[in-house]
Amino acid sequence: MKKMIVLAGLMIGFASCEKMDLFHKDKECPTISREALPSGLAAKFATAYPNATATIWFDQDGKNYVAVFMNNGVETDAVYDRSGNFVSQEVETEDDADGENEDENEQGCDCDLETEDGE
Repeated sequence: MKKMIVLAGLMIGFASCEKMDLFHKDKECPTISREALPSGLAAKFATAYPNATATIWFDQDGKNYVAVFMNNGVETDAVYDRSGNFVSQEVETEDDADGENEDENEQGCDCDLETEDGE
């Protein structure tokens, strides 16, 4: 009987974590087309990052738009809010590429160039 109670508790715990998006970090963000971006966002991005190549746009949990791109040979993420205003930028470092510098507090889906290549 104790095993059944423990098992039921574990199942409820996992279901609650999934509902609260505690495991959501491993999910890929859906890509979106340039045409689906807010008016003027693509132009703002092009002005801010004139050397950007291989740009892929993501919808980050319905909260932000994330442009993941190569900027002078370095993978870079630029985050914009739903109104098209710049929020932040993250430049991948050597430690990031090795998976050693991951932010454990990061929440939301994973926006990354590798998700498109299947690597």
